[in-house]
Amino acid sequence: MIYNVDTDLNMEVIKLPKETKKQRLQRERRNKERREKYDFLRSLGYTAKEARKLRQRSWERLYKEHGYDPKKVKTIKNLEHTPPKERYKDQYHMLRQAGFSSKQANKFKSKRPEQVAFLVNAKIKRTPKELKPVGWDYHPFDKHYLDDYAYRVTFTVVYDKPEQATEIDKDLDEIPEVGFRQEKTWTIVSDRPLTADEIIDIIMDRINSNGKNYGASYVEEISVYPMMSYLT
Repeated sequence: MIYNVDTDLNMEVIKLPKETKKQRLQRERRNKERREKYDFLRSLGYTAKEARKLRQRSWERLYKEHGYDPKKVKTIKNLEHTPPKERYKDQYHMLRQAGFSSKQANKFKSKRPEQVAFLVNAKIKRTPKELKPVGWDYHPFDKHYLDDYAYRVTFTVVYDKPEQATEIDKDLDEIPEVGFRQEKTWTIVSDRPLTADEIIDIIMDRINSNGKNYGASYVEEISVYPMMSYLT
C-alpha cells in the first residue's frame, strides 16, 4: 500500500496496489457470504440495520447465538446424501412448514442442508407461539426417530361403554366398569406436522379400529409435547 500527500488539498491520498486474482476471488467470496447472511437474517425478521451488523459474524457465531448445533441435527446427513433434485424438494417443504413464504422457500431451498436446517431452527424459535406451524411450540427430539416430527401424547381414556367392548385393552387385565379411566402415553411419529385434531383422530382410530372396541368412546386431558428433528 502506498501513501502520498496531495499538497493542493493538504489531504493524504492512499493508493492501493493492484488486486491479484486470488485477492479478487477472496473478496467476491466474502461479499457473497455477507449477502447470503444478510438475506438469511432478514428472512428471520431482523431489520435491515440489524442484518447489516450481524452479517459480519461467522457462521459458527451465528449458529451459537441462535442455539443451533448442526452436529445434533440428524436430518442434515440424510439430506447430504440425497440427490439434488429430491433434496431441493425436501428442503422446500422444510422451509414452508417452518413458516417461510413460497418465495423465500424457493430462494433458500438450494442452500446447504446445514444452512437450511439453521433457517428452520431459527425461524421456529423466533416465531411467536400463536403463529407457529399448526400452533405448536416445537422442541428438539429427545431421542432418534425415523421421521421429522414426533408428538408425545399423554391422555386419559374413558371407558364409558364397556358393554360394547369386543376386546380387552392390552393395558388392562379385564373389561373395566363404566366410567373407569386409564392414562396412556403414546409417541406419534410423522413425516409432516400434525394438527391437534389429527392427533385426536389418530388416538381414537387406534382405540377403536379394525373391528376392535375397548368400550371407550372418547378421551380427555390430552397433553402434547411436540418435537421436530431440525431443532437443537
